[in-house]
This record gives sequence, structure tokens and C-alpha cells, in this order.
Amino acid sequence: MNEKENIGKENGTNKVDEEKIKGLIGCLMYLSATRLDILYVTSLLSRYMHCPNEIHLKTAKLILRYIKGTVNFDVQF
Repeated sequence: MNEKENIGKENGTNKVDEEKIKGLIGCLMYLSATRLDILYVTSLLSRYMHCPNEIHLKTAKLILRYIKGTVNFDVQF
């Protein structure tokens, strides 16, 4: 996620389906119990579940692409 990108509530983009983003963020929160690298961004997105817009959906999809690319990375003891 770009540090300078504003994902706040009022940023002038179109609204998206609230149920769709709630389900997606819920799944990401469940996954963040084992993937601590996505915990911060997921908690940041969950703040805006009541008024999601295109930037929130784009960020959630970016997290999914990151997870897909790092599936084979694991911690070995």
C-alpha cells in the first residue's frame, strides 16, 4: 500500500457494495490471525466498512494479490 495514498472516508471516489467489502474484509481479518504481515492494512480497512468506496476495494484486492504471490513463503524453524 502506498503510504501517501489517502484511504479516508471522504476522498471523492464512487461508493461500492457494502456487503461485498464487508465479506472481503472479514475474510482478511480471519486470515490475519496467521499472516501478521497483513494485520495493519486489514485493520486500517476495517475502519471504513460502513462507507466503502473504490479505493478501499482496490486496496483489499491489492492485499489479495500480495497473499497470492506469497503463498509459498513460510517460516521454518
